[in-house]
Amino acid sequence: RQELDSVKRLLAELADANARRERAEVAGTSGVDRAAFTEWCAAMVWRPPERTDEPVGDHAARWVDAEHHLLEDALRDALHRGWAEQAARLVAGLAPYWERHGYDAAAHQLVQQAVELSSSLATKASAQTLTWSAVLGLQYVRDDPALVVRRLERALALAAQLRDTEEELRALSARVVLAPYIGDVEGARVYVEQGMTL
Repeated sequence: RQELDSVKRLLAELADANARRERAEVAGTSGVDRAAFTEWCAAMVWRPPERTDEPVGDHAARWVDAEHHLLEDALRDALHRGWAEQAARLVAGLAPYWERHGYDAAAHQLVQQAVELSSSLATKASAQTLTWSAVLGLQYVRDDPALVVRRLERALALAAQLRDTEEELRALSARVVLAPYIGDVEGARVYVEQGMTL
C-alpha cells in the first residue's frame, strides 16, 4: 500500500512538472521553469543515499521505464544548457533503463556528451556516469578499448577521492566484467584482489 502511494505521488509530481514545462514552453518563458523541471527530473531519477524517504526498488525502475522519454528530454536540456551535475545524475539514473531495454546510438551520444560535460566534476554522479559509459558503450568503442580503461580508471580515482567505497566497487566490478572484452583477462585478477581489500 505504501509503495502504491509513493508511485501515485511520483506520477502526480511528474504530471505537475510536465504541465509547468509545457506552459513555460508555450509562454516562451522556459528559463526558470525549465531549470526547475530539469533539476526535478535529475533529483527524481537519481537519489543520493541521504534521501532515504524516496521510493527505491522495482517501482522506481517501473517509473523510469514509463517516463524515460521525458527523462531523456531533460538530459538533452541539461546538456544543451551545460548543466554538468544534472546531466551526470540523469545518465546515472537512466543507465539501468538502457541496460534493461537496449542502448542505442542516440543514447550513446547523450552519454558521451554527459561524460565530456561532467569531466571536471568530482561527484558520485560523475563517477557513475564514467562507469556506465564504459559498460554500456563497449559495443561502440570496441576498436578503442583504451577509452574504456581510461574511463574506468577515472571513475576509480574519483571514487577514491570521494572516499566512496560503493562507487569504487562498482567501477572495479565493471573493470573485471569487461576485462575479457578489452583483452585484459590477467588484469581482472588484480582488480578482484583490489576489491577484496576495500
